[in-house]
Amino acid sequence: MADYTAPAFAGLTKTYRDVGDGSLAEVVAAAGITTNPTATFTRPADTTAYASGDLVANSTTAGSVVAMTLTVGRVAGGSCMLRRCKLATSSTSTTSASFRLHLFRTAPATVTNGDNGAFSVSGVADYIGAFDITVDRAFTDGAAGVGATVNWALSHRADPRALPLADRHYSRQKPGSPQFVPPGRCLVLLTEDADALWVTSWPFAEYVKHRWAGAWVCSFFRNEGPTLSSALITEAVAATRWFWPDVPPLGMVTFINTAEVRRKRDWGRCYRKAGWRPVGHTQGGLVALQLEPAAMPEPMMPNGGQHRL
Repeated sequence: MADYTAPAFAGLTKTYRDVGDGSLAEVVAAAGITTNPTATFTRPADTTAYASGDLVANSTTAGSVVAMTLTVGRVAGGSCMLRRCKLATSSTSTTSASFRLHLFRTAPATVTNGDNGAFSVSGVADYIGAFDITVDRAFTDGAAGVGATVNWALSHRADPRALPLADRHYSRQKPGSPQFVPPGRCLVLLTEDADALWVTSWPFAEYVKHRWAGAWVCSFFRNEGPTLSSALITEAVAATRWFWPDVPPLGMVTFINTAEVRRKRDWGRCYRKAGWRPVGHTQGGLVALQLEPAAMPEPMMPNGGQHRL
């Protein structure tokens, strides 16, 4: 039986492939579009300093506040994924420039205060979430910062979506076996597109032979996606802190077999970019990198997690 493409309907075609048993299976390809909608407003011309939690808006009068509107879906009532946002200001100052961009399906019906007043609005049923943005890049004509969504999602030690990544890592002992994580306590993280995988292990100190006994261990990290490895590492550490709130005194370590990775200027360069520092070698000759508790990011819940009461 040959492959078959159905006639176009409403501008769409479907392709079916012979699967070898006398039947056809629909061929489905992941598809989508990327768009960058923008919106702007002008804040009132005053110099009153903002306090934490104040609303930044186009008017000091509550009844005159107009929310910015972004069109992000291809069709009305459709769905989309917001991956990141950029906030730019006309001021070149980056001092105390931290913002929270709240997102709603429709504009809040009630805005209690205007610009420079405490943020207080209605709209719980339409609230989507928020981006936290630090404006930390100054230019000659303004300043900007970027907020991003969480890249990691909770996974597990036998997640079939993660197996291809695990099998391509040099530390894999038995490629093809359903489990890819060392025995014991672990946190497994996988990106939505299954193009990066991370494992934090927490072996009991009495079973550890290296000199960082009791520390968290990044026992696996592979990134085949477009996100910077250093950013994924920092986010994975934050997720680990969320998963296990009590940070070990020795923080987190990872070990690199220099015979199995590509030569770089510094071994573990992406870890070093994320604040880790070299702390010696294991008895077997592996390069050891450590991230101490004081250098760790704040806890951050990965996708699929649940808020603790």
